[in-house]
Amino acid sequence: MKKLITYLFVCFISFSAFAQNSNVNKAERSLKEGDLATAKEAIDEAQANDKTKDAARTLYTLAQVYQNISVSEDAQYAGMKDEAFNKALNAYNQILESESENSTYYVLAFEGINSFWGANFNVAAELFNENDFEKASEYFEKAKLIQPGDTTTLLYGGFAAQQADNLDLALENFNKLIEMEYQDLDVYRSLIYLERAHLQDSEKALATVRKAKAAFPADADIAREEINLLVELDKLDEALTSLEAAVKEEPNNELFYYNIGIIYDNKQEFEKAEANYKKVIELNSNHFEANFNLAAIYYNRAVEILGEANNMDLDEYQEKGKEIEAKAQVEFQKSLPYLEKAHQITADDMSAAQTLQTVYAQLGMTEKSEAMAAKIAKMGGGN
Repeated sequence: MKKLITYLFVCFISFSAFAQNSNVNKAERSLKEGDLATAKEAIDEAQANDKTKDAARTLYTLAQVYQNISVSEDAQYAGMKDEAFNKALNAYNQILESESENSTYYVLAFEGINSFWGANFNVAAELFNENDFEKASEYFEKAKLIQPGDTTTLLYGGFAAQQADNLDLALENFNKLIEMEYQDLDVYRSLIYLERAHLQDSEKALATVRKAKAAFPADADIAREEINLLVELDKLDEALTSLEAAVKEEPNNELFYYNIGIIYDNKQEFEKAEANYKKVIELNSNHFEANFNLAAIYYNRAVEILGEANNMDLDEYQEKGKEIEAKAQVEFQKSLPYLEKAHQITADDMSAAQTLQTVYAQLGMTEKSEAMAAKIAKMGGGN
């Protein structure tokens, strides 16, 4: 009898709520029947009533209805998808914030929001696979709003945004992943590229490179990028310190010696550069850059010596010009085997071919000089 009295009392003071609950029933039934228009009309009425709008059942049904509208292909809903998305997400979140974790509607809302995320993520994935990166990025952003901490959404959302040329958004996603300590080499590479090319912030790129290096110490590209940035920032001594420590750990790593050679080249300490390039060639005789750069040291030295002779007046030249030219010939001769090797390794490199042709000419190797000139002409490098 007590239960009956209570029930009658509640009905008496909440008649309008009862009426709105019938709208929730109608919305649920219509949604199951696929009548989205009727479901929307009914749940809108229930949600407009102050006594029922915050009820967990009303909110859950509202979320379900508007979730369906947000992904509907029906033309009548085309202009309200973003609004529907926000209404559904807000309704789910309101339930999760107000209901206890063990309650029925908390569990339903938790499952619903995961389904909502999956629906948007799947659309994004399909668009991504179809190379529609701009639209894919929009849906990844919706999925990110639903599940802000999902690393897969952030990852592919970042790649989609980058492909769509929305570089600020790509940076936002990749930075979030790094903050979450998500370790992926492609994320680091993209972030480094964007910081250098888009932000034009080499200091920030260097900081990211060092995070990447700590996470992937064996990656040669990351190690090379650190050197590039240190050289770019004119932090040559810092680069050398890092490399010389690395050489002690890996004495047969040609990359380290090559980078040390590059740095000494930039510092114009050519004897030290020469020694390191020779070490690279000792470890790998087919290293094109080491062969070419070593040849360039000798070649440039020869050209500099010839410059002295060219600047002499007649009396000076007659006195010691031939002696100076002979010194230049020695340097040209030193460069020759390394240039020939570089050309052998990469026959289509125009710089190596043209420099080799010049050296042949300087050394009086006319036949070889003419043959190389003809080859250069075929490569499209002739005058």
